[in-house]
Amino acid sequence: DEAIQAERLVQARTLIEQAQLARQSGAMLDLLKAEYDQARGQSDLALAGFRLLTADPLVGARASQGAGIASIRIRRVDDALGYLPAGPAPDPNLWRAWNATGVANDLKHNWVAAEQAYASGLTAKPNSGEILANRGYSRLLQKRFGEALSDLRQAHALLPGNDKVETNLRLALALNGAYEDAIGVSAGDADLGKRLNNAGYAAWVRGDLVAAKAYLSRAMELSDVYYDRAANNLAAVNAAGGK
Repeated sequence: DEAIQAERLVQARTLIEQAQLARQSGAMLDLLKAEYDQARGQSDLALAGFRLLTADPLVGARASQGAGIASIRIRRVDDALGYLPAGPAPDPNLWRAWNATGVANDLKHNWVAAEQAYASGLTAKPNSGEILANRGYSRLLQKRFGEALSDLRQAHALLPGNDKVETNLRLALALNGAYEDAIGVSAGDADLGKRLNNAGYAAWVRGDLVAAKAYLSRAMELSDVYYDRAANNLAAVNAAGGK
């Protein structure tokens, strides 16, 4: 269990195999096999394992959490919402179920339910970088840019080195008008082109067309990788400005 949570998947597989060779069996071992499959990206296989365990009195809540997460990963969002309430209800400490419930409701644009789920998750696990990151992204989608920035700053401090969190934090900075902070100074050409493009897009969303044109033009000049994307964004900005 600890190896899976720490993403030491080779060790996890070895321990599961040793347990099977020792003729151990039972719901907990079956649950760990499903969670191992989940951790290695085999969501379909994991879901099949979790579904067999959702009614088990020992591991049912945790299996429901796993089934919900697996369903989200294969874009079966309604199925996910069917599993996930069974996860948090018996055990409020299953914070991943609350987090996944928030994500599922985000995918359905049910913002109120998403906010409630993230709040419950943070009650179960205060200062969770994962939950704060997802709530921050949810608030970006809702155009609650100031609140999103606060969440993402906290998530970035708790999850240093997480590329997705850093990207969303830079986007939140730009959407709050802190363009130069969003771009930063420690980037190679490829990253800088991406950051310039994102800053330009954020400026466009804010209605700051002058800044949007400047950043998107710089992105086109600098990066072949982001040239087409920046060019498309610039065309949209010009159309919005009547030029």
